[in-house]
Formats: sequence, structure tokens, C-alpha cells
Amino acid sequence: MQNYRKNHFMHRFFVLCVAFSAMLSLTAQEQGAPRNIILCIGDGMGLAQVHASAIQYGIIHGQERPDLSGRLVFEDFPVIGYQVSSSANALVTDSAASGTALACGGKTNNGVLGQDAEGNPLLPVSKVALQAGKAAGVLTSVTLDHATPAAFYACVPSRTHYDTIVEQAFQSGLTVLGGNQTSSKKYVSEALQALCTGNGWNFVDNAALAALTPASATDHNLLYFKLVAATATLDYSPGRQADFQQLRLADVAA
Repeated sequence: MQNYRKNHFMHRFFVLCVAFSAMLSLTAQEQGAPRNIILCIGDGMGLAQVHASAIQYGIIHGQERPDLSGRLVFEDFPVIGYQVSSSANALVTDSAASGTALACGGKTNNGVLGQDAEGNPLLPVSKVALQAGKAAGVLTSVTLDHATPAAFYACVPSRTHYDTIVEQAFQSGLTVLGGNQTSSKKYVSEALQALCTGNGWNFVDNAALAALTPASATDHNLLYFKLVAATATLDYSPGRQADFQQLRLADVAA
């Protein structure tokens, strides 16, 4: 996570929408396997945005030609992939269709979550991890029923079915959920808390999160509702204050 903190400037350009962590227990046969698998989704993160972020990195560090010498950590990854991002029914995808493609590995129509273009349910990688006996969680800087994170636990014909998405989130069997409230008008305040506790979830704030141990974290599924302390969503402004508080991946991927 040192490189993640070193390149914290990227948060000025991209929203870290989802962090999916399948926590692997290393057996004798799995020596050398990764402890965690984390999928980070940057909102609208195309090649132009990556290049702009690299230039900004070069400017911050006073490089003479930031357009040529600015480098991001993931630019040096050994494998880079390209894909066609259109959805099943549109040239330009939306968050629901793209989130479903990322989570489930299949294309669908814009606005659809967790189903293919014919309405058949798709299996998200988060549930694949759970079925394999692993722990899995979703962290987002937006609402829990936003289309991108919802693709990892919801199966609905429309991304606007917020009530159903929230219900499915807390019935998903995930180990941890983190985000900023919901867009649902039904599940707010006491109703939301009742839904959470009724499905075996615990609310966790900053202090409680810091006190967690691996043993206590497995007692109950955890809902962290203070991922971003200052605003409802991450500020896109490059001038965001340095003391802006947010949850780090290191806090939940021990």
C-alpha cells in the first residue's frame, strides 16, 4: 500500500469506486499466492485520464517535461489489457452495464445490473469468492446502491430499483460493505439500520474500525458508513484539502 499512498494524487482525478477484496487463506499448497485480490475501478478512467494524471504527477514533482517523464505505478505493471467498452445495446456504456461486465464478465444492456441482455442472472466474482470459502467485500466512495458497486451484489432489471438493491446488498453474504448511505427513499435512518441489523450486519465507524482484529472482524458482517467524512461523495477538485479524511485500502486489506 506504500505505492498507493505515494500516488494519493490520483484521487484528485479519479473516484475509487469499488475495491473488491477476496482474502485468500494461504495453505501449504498455496505458498506464493496473493493474500488479497483487490479490483480498483476508476470512474471514467480511460487512456486520456491516465495520461492527464501522469502529467499532473510530473507537475507536482517539478519535472521538466511532465508530459514525458510523469509516471504512475500501474504504468509499469507487467500486463496491460484493452477492451471494447460498449454495452449490449449501446455504443456508449453506462455504469450499470460496465459494472456488470467488470463484476460478472458478460455484457448487458445499459441500466441493467447483474443480468444479461435477456434478463438471465449473472454470477459476480464476489459471489464466486464467497462460494469458494473466501471473504469478499465492496468499498465505494458513492452510495451503496450506485450502479458500479451494486453490480457486485445486485441482480435487478434497472439500476433505479434502489430499494431492492439495498435489500440485496445486505442479503449478499459479503463480509464488509463501505459507502455513503443510499439513494433509497425507503431505507434511511432507522429503517436502514433495522435492515442492516436484521440481516446480521454491524455498523462500524472510524474508531471501531481501528479497534478491529482479524478475530473480531469475522464475528459479524461489517457495514462502514463513514468512508468519506467530509462530503457525500469524493470531491473531484484538484484543490481538495490535504486533511480530507477517507478510508484507505490498507485499513481493510490487512
